[in-house]
Parts: sequence; structure tokens; C-alpha cells
Amino acid sequence: DETNRALDRLREGGYKMVVSDMVTHTLARQKGFDAFLITSGVESLHDAFAQAVQISDRFRQMRRQNQLLEGVARTRSGNTIVLDKDGQLAYAAKEKPDPRLLELLRSRIPDIPPASPLRFFHSEGGEFTRVTAHRLRAGWDSYYTFHCQLSQIPLRSSKNGLRFFDEAEAMQQFMHSFYSISGAMGMLEEQVNAIAPTRQPVMILGEVGTGKEQIARALYLRSPRVNSPLAVVDCSLMTDKNWEYLFNHYASPLNEGSCTVYFQHLELLAHQYQQELLAVATETNLPRRVRLLFSAACIEGQPLPEPVQVLRSQLGCLTLQLPTLRSRRDELPSLASLYLSSLNAELGKQIIGFDPRASEQLLQYEWPNNYTQFKQVLQELVTLTDSAYIRGSVVAEVLARERRTYHSDPAAAPAAPGAASGTLDEIILQAIHQTLDAVGGNQTAAAKRLGISRTTLWRYLNPQKTAQPKK
Repeated sequence: DETNRALDRLREGGYKMVVSDMVTHTLARQKGFDAFLITSGVESLHDAFAQAVQISDRFRQMRRQNQLLEGVARTRSGNTIVLDKDGQLAYAAKEKPDPRLLELLRSRIPDIPPASPLRFFHSEGGEFTRVTAHRLRAGWDSYYTFHCQLSQIPLRSSKNGLRFFDEAEAMQQFMHSFYSISGAMGMLEEQVNAIAPTRQPVMILGEVGTGKEQIARALYLRSPRVNSPLAVVDCSLMTDKNWEYLFNHYASPLNEGSCTVYFQHLELLAHQYQQELLAVATETNLPRRVRLLFSAACIEGQPLPEPVQVLRSQLGCLTLQLPTLRSRRDELPSLASLYLSSLNAELGKQIIGFDPRASEQLLQYEWPNNYTQFKQVLQELVTLTDSAYIRGSVVAEVLARERRTYHSDPAAAPAAPGAASGTLDEIILQAIHQTLDAVGGNQTAAAKRLGISRTTLWRYLNPQKTAQPKK
């Protein structure tokens, strides 16, 4: 009797689904409910509710993400056009495209590479349209996206160590990043939103693989200067010629007024360049003319590299400290689950999740290369898995390879008698190259293993640059 009355109240209240035991299941079916039978104890009932909440949260997050992407597509410059596998128009972010443009896009579908974008130009009525095309999979269906933007020709080519991005290119790279797909921004979202509108220089600090370049893109995309270019200066690749261009050429991004200039790998900036950058920034009021962003790799618990300390204090930089992946172990399952959904769509898989042993191994691993390594491992796991769940045996195999790459220690092996030969500098350089080989070329990991700073490591590897006097 109580069950009948309870079911009647639920039906009057608009409820459609009942999860219950055998007696209630039978009555609920008779009353037209979608009824699901629970045959075991209260633990199963709790698990069922927990799973229902998790599924609801997942759908809510997907709806929010779809609304966000729809808003981004409508507010970005240019028009985003999506064609289905038959070349028919599936979506246009803004106005319906001209039939002649549609015909052109259809004709270029066979030219789009499977894993990289296709870029080309279309000229119509004296206007140039720059088109960036991608292949896209949604479940089992194939789609083709085209971002069309009016552009001036010729476009500026990038120099060694100096790259330029407009809003569309920066947005595309950020939206395809692990930070965006997995929601890994976490608590940084608030800080980025607060700092982005300001004029003050920003120093982004974090270990290798924590996504410093993506955070720089996020700051640019949310700033008032988003309509001007983003110039990325790689301090590890700077030559005298490029440095001269940066400070003395009329077309330098430092002379463009509203430009955003991002100096990455600041810890590898040669001392003479560091002094010149600081002098120009302070003497010409550079931070008021352009937006300055900096990033540097720093190991948790160790002092900041010298160039970082000097510029951070002298320019009054706001600081963003990016968390390591190991400091967010409790979030690993949700980060992995969200990125798994993206990989399923990209690779045409239908993997549900990880078995308990696999999840435990991911939680226990140290992730020395942080999000970059985590993303790479997940891609490999999804590629290797042909079942509904990623098994612990596959995770163990992949992580064993990662350990050999990041944790092998050449210093632990005894040196052969007479192996060290040559001058002291030659012996030091030999040890540096051996350590770099052992850590897969990761300079931060090599410096940590050798007990020196990345700046010292860079100077040993580039003696001609540190020894050459400034002209």
C-alpha cells in the first residue's frame, strides 16, 4: 500500500524513472514508469545513484561546453563553416556562406591532411580570404571545418625564435590544448580572468609540461588587446640577428603599440640579452606600450633562475604559479575522463574508462613532465586499447617505458676505468650530453639530475654565445 501511494505521488510530481527492488519494480511498470531493477543490497542502490549523478554532471558539462564553443564561434573574427562527409553545409557560425565559396571548400576536402590543418587563400572581388581547414570526427561521422578570415597579403613570415599569431590562430591552439579539453585550468581560471584585462607584465612559472604557453594564450585571448597580434619570442632560440631585429627594426612587435609580446623559456635568456631587455623596458616605458608576458621553467622547491628573479622584481610582474600534475592527484580521474571523451571522438573509439588497477597506477605515477606527459600517455593508451576499458596491464607497460625515459639515471652506473678523458670542460660537456640522452633531451630534467641550473646547462651547451662580446 505504501509503495502504491508513493508511486502515485511521484507520477503526479512528474517523475518518469524509478530505480527499485522487485516489488516496486513490478508496480512501477504497471503504472507506466521507466523502471530499473536493483537485485542486490543498499550498496548497489548507492552506486546507482552515484552513477546517475555522475552521468548528469557529465551531460551538464557537455552542454556548457557546447554553449561556450557556440559563443566562441559567433564572436571570433571571420566565419567558421562545417561541411559533412557529403560536402553539405552542416553549420555556419555567422552568415550563410556564398555558394561560390562553398563550392571551393567542397573541392578542397580531399586535400585536407588527416592530422594537420590545410591553409590556403581565396581571392574574390579584390579581397583575400585566409582559410584554415581541419578534419573532424564526431562519433563515426566525418566533418570538415573551415575558418574563413579576411586577410592582407602578404602575411608576415616567422623568424627563427619569433612567431606571430592572430586571435583565430591563438584560439584554435588553445581550444585544442589539454587545458581546454580536460578543464585542467581549475583554480587558475579566476586568476587568468582577473589578470588578463590589466596592463602589468605577467610572469608565468611552472615545471616543464605544466602548460605555460597555453596560459599565455589564454591571457592574450581574454585581454583588450586580442585584436592585435600575439608575438612569441623563444629565448632559447634567440640569435644576435633576431635580437637586433626585435629591438631596432621598425616592424618589431615591440614597436606596434597594442601588441602582446610573450617571452618564453626566460630562464635560458643569455645574460647580455637580459640586461638589454631590462634597460629597454625601464627606459622606454615598454610595459605601457605593449603587453609583456614571460614564462620560465622552475622546479618546485628550488630558487628561481637569475633572469626570472631580476625581471620579475624590476618590472613588477604579476605572478602565475602553475600547479604540477602530481599536486592534483585527486583530480586525475576527472581530467582523464574528460580527455578520454575527446580522444574517443578523435580516434573513433568507444572506450568507457579505466579498470581499477589502471586508475590506481595512473594515480601513483609521479608525472615528471606533467600535463604534456599525461596527455601523451592517454593518447597512447587509447590507441593501444581495443576493449571497453583500459586495462591495468596496458597502463603498466606504457608507464614502464615512461619510467625508463624520465627516471633512468646514468650517474648511478659506475664509470669504466679511463672512460673520462680530455679537458675538464670536455668531460663536463660529455656528462651533460649523456644525461640529456637519458632524459630524452629534457634540459630541465637534465639540469636537475646534474645539480646545476638550466642557465648553467645552456651556457655549457652554447659556449660561443656566452663568450662572444656584444657588438
